[in-house]
Amino acid sequence: MRIIRPLADALGTLWLTATLIFFILRVLPGDPAAAELGLGGAPQAVIDQYRESLGLNDPTLYQYGRFIIGALRGDLGVSLRSGRPVTELIAEQFAYTVRLAIGAWLVAILLGVLLGLAASEPAQRWYVVLAAAFIQLALSTPAYGTATLAIFLFAVRLNWLPSSGTGSAEYLVLPVAVLGYHASGPIARLVATQTREALASAPILTARAKGLPRRLIARRHVLRLILPSLMGVMIVQAGFLFGGTAVTENIFLRPGIGRLMLEAVINRDFPLVQGIVLLIAAVYLMLQALSAWTIRLIDPRPSFDHGARRE
Repeated sequence: MRIIRPLADALGTLWLTATLIFFILRVLPGDPAAAELGLGGAPQAVIDQYRESLGLNDPTLYQYGRFIIGALRGDLGVSLRSGRPVTELIAEQFAYTVRLAIGAWLVAILLGVLLGLAASEPAQRWYVVLAAAFIQLALSTPAYGTATLAIFLFAVRLNWLPSSGTGSAEYLVLPVAVLGYHASGPIARLVATQTREALASAPILTARAKGLPRRLIARRHVLRLILPSLMGVMIVQAGFLFGGTAVTENIFLRPGIGRLMLEAVINRDFPLVQGIVLLIAAVYLMLQALSAWTIRLIDPRPSFDHGARRE
């Protein structure tokens, strides 16, 4: 039952996601035929004929059923723009996004933990104020603003790194740093908040009263208290990074799922948009399940018991 229930919930969420994205795309104005031929001034008769050839004139429920049945068989359809299978287009871009997301995730973990620990120190120290400012900027500043500033400073002014494109590892430095910095905000905030709470708890105050060194207290007690929540937010951020690369990939002119998604939306390429959204939802659900499993592995106490223990 412990396996069947989460699996059923995940499949239900995927079905709901597929249904919502299918009907949202049909409600929005415009379609692939108008997007491709309309701007070129093609006659309405030509647009209607092209729409018929794409199957867009079929009843909506018939299109929906065809999409769901195909998805169950692993067939996400054919791109209306290129005529190539959606799975093939996604597979070509998948590795680029995975490399960017993993690199940014590692940066987010390292930076988030360091900033969070620094911000949890007594407020009168200068680096505490600096760490708190970096955390607030990561949480409130849009990624495109940070990316633009990074390109101007490190690529244009200092000429240390390339501003866009793909190739050697140096092309990944700026996009990974920008994306990782913004993903570090929630991790840092959680580390700072829970470290302060842990240091104010009775067991930690007792250990400090006994004269135990601060580093020993942090390693033996504080880390054990915050680790379950920290692991959870780290894994959730991994899902956010995989699904949130569109802005970074487009600013740095990198291939990837996010950039492919943006182009598909602009071109009203319904099957491609649907396939990418389903992939992102599946990855996020998988990581969410991994997060729950990891937390139970680290802290196997029942959830109703956590509050009692903390009190």
